[in-house]
Order: sequence, then structure tokens, then C-alpha cells
Amino acid sequence: MVELKGKESNLNKVMFDLVGLSDPINGDGYFEITQDQDGTCQLVGNLTMKASGFLAGMMNPILEKFVPQLVEQLVQEMAVKASI
Repeated sequence: MVELKGKESNLNKVMFDLVGLSDPINGDGYFEITQDQDGTCQLVGNLTMKASGFLAGMMNPILEKFVPQLVEQLVQEMAVKASI
């Protein structure tokens, strides 16, 4: 289980820290909406996660593989909901 702690944000960008509650996993990230000159919007997300402690050697390679896929899926789902 993890907790998101908001950081300074504005109307277009939401930044956060990720704090592990039940596992020693921490990180940070953001979601940002930009508008192109033609009026279309893009939603971009970034998430960095890193394990520490006893299991870090096993967990970090797994995080490196699955976090990018998870963020891509999350951003796509957010974009679909935002366009409704």
C-alpha cells in the first residue's frame, strides 16, 4: 500500500510524492496537461518508484519493467475519462 502526497501544483500540472506504507517503496511523479496550437490537449504522466531495504534487489527490476506500463495505462485511462 502506498500514499500519494501532493506537492506544489498548478492548473496544468499535478506533482506528488509516493510514500510506501506497507512496503519500502518511495518515489515521485506528475501529471501534466498541455494544449497544442491547434487546440488539442495532451496528458503526460511520469512516475519514478524505487524500493529500498532487504527486498530492493528483487523489487527494483520488477518495478523497472512494470511501472512504465502502469503509468502508460493510467494516463490513457485518465485521457479517456477527461474527454467524456
